[in-house]
Amino acid sequence: MISIRKQLKVLPALVIPLALAGCNATMPKSLTSAIPGAEQPIPEKTMLAQASEIREANADNDPGAGVRRFSSVDYDNRYVVNSNEINGYLQSIGDRLLDSWEGEKPEYAVTVVYGDELNAHVTSHQNIFLPTGWIHTVESEDELAAILAHELAHIILRHPYTLEGRKQGQHFLQDAGEWATTLTVLSGMRGGMNGGQFNLAIADQDETAKRMFAVMAAGTAIYEIKRSLIDPDISRTQEEQADFLAVDLLDQAGYNRNAFLDVMQRLANYRADVEDRVAKLEKKHEEAQGKLQEQVDGLMAQGNFSAGMGAAIGGITEIATDQAIGRAQAWLAERRRTHFDPDYRSQRARAYLRTHYSRSLPPATRVSSFKSAKARSGFNGVFDAHKDAELALNLLKAGETNQASRLAYNAIRTPARHSPYPWMVLAEVRHDQRRINDAVENYELAIQRKGPPDVYQSLAQVYWQQGEYERALGAIEEGRNAYDDDDVFLPFAAQMNGMLGRNAEAEKIVKRCQSTGNRKLKEECEAVKKNLGDS
Repeated sequence: MISIRKQLKVLPALVIPLALAGCNATMPKSLTSAIPGAEQPIPEKTMLAQASEIREANADNDPGAGVRRFSSVDYDNRYVVNSNEINGYLQSIGDRLLDSWEGEKPEYAVTVVYGDELNAHVTSHQNIFLPTGWIHTVESEDELAAILAHELAHIILRHPYTLEGRKQGQHFLQDAGEWATTLTVLSGMRGGMNGGQFNLAIADQDETAKRMFAVMAAGTAIYEIKRSLIDPDISRTQEEQADFLAVDLLDQAGYNRNAFLDVMQRLANYRADVEDRVAKLEKKHEEAQGKLQEQVDGLMAQGNFSAGMGAAIGGITEIATDQAIGRAQAWLAERRRTHFDPDYRSQRARAYLRTHYSRSLPPATRVSSFKSAKARSGFNGVFDAHKDAELALNLLKAGETNQASRLAYNAIRTPARHSPYPWMVLAEVRHDQRRINDAVENYELAIQRKGPPDVYQSLAQVYWQQGEYERALGAIEEGRNAYDDDDVFLPFAAQMNGMLGRNAEAEKIVKRCQSTGNRKLKEECEAVKKNLGDS
């Protein structure tokens, strides 16, 4: 089993074209080239002095007062790290920064989510998602404050929240690491030739078919990782406003304002590292494709396919060339919207600092207090346990179930057991081992710990595969009720209703899905709609 969600896939028509576009698109030498166009002058007044006026002008973007809830789109595939100590420490930094803002104090919440990426962002309900990668990477409280100050600046200035755009860069290293593990195993497998005679038993062909789909999915991942290197589509003016106001907030709160420059340098290093990883990932993908080609060529000559292998080969041969070309062209077009790169942002921030802060020295950087806070919160132990769980999931996708089981079980025996991610991984392992009751129990434990929409959908799939269709729909319905909206669940719910012959309900859900304005969801619903028309 490649992944628990692969058997009930909403996007079968999209995976293969994306794979081709991802594999064949050439990686630019740098995705952080200089921004074209004339450089704007540094404002004569500080951004803090202008903030009230900008905030008022953007009043229509205010989400309103009330409890800060997650939307399903915000939360899709984001695993919170449940630690009162870590979240309390970060909230105290945010509160200190806001104390320097004399205007109306906006509501917000800081939520730590698991991930190696260096990409904090604000949701439509003013939740600041801070990946563990940032906490692991920075070396002072001042740097953490700089990251939070930038996101709080977006909230203060009421910048619009284009959710899809602001989430594009969330899974850089996560995806690259996951597929690197999978492709390393796949590229090392033996071909089907034995002394010049092709020999692959029918019983073994379904496993090879799964590997074929894994390689195609890896191509999709490479494509999406490349696309995610394009920065969010919030305007350049708004991003610079947030940068400058972050510097002001840091200074007013007594933090070292130069920490913002340190954060930009770390972000630049991170970008370079991601580009290097993607290049290596493409090489592994090419090797895995070569191995699989040996087996496919032999099967074509043999002409004796299992059902799974026939479906895999059929999927490859039905690729629409124009779709692949369209994907590549879309990627190149979107590439032109590249945001400020970290080096350029740092250059502009230095100019801003020279203009407004050259007459005073910043306070000392808080290194020791940050280290003490991490030690008190047990952050390193929680982070390491999540890394073990992630490795377990990658090994599972590569077919190393026993090793994955040991790592996943060890992860839930740490303080990370209070978070959903280790339980989700253990559930996937148990499902792969056909321990269905254990898998269901572990998915439910992940949901109790604020698991994202993916967990509800994985639980629904388990029920579906057991023929418990109403319970599967019930799991989706539970997920739809758990969030401020149910957008992420719509394609899945539509497909399940369609498979049960409830086409009218499925078509109703598809129409709702198509009206969300979310590109990814609209594409998924188009695939469901096509399947309904073909059935």
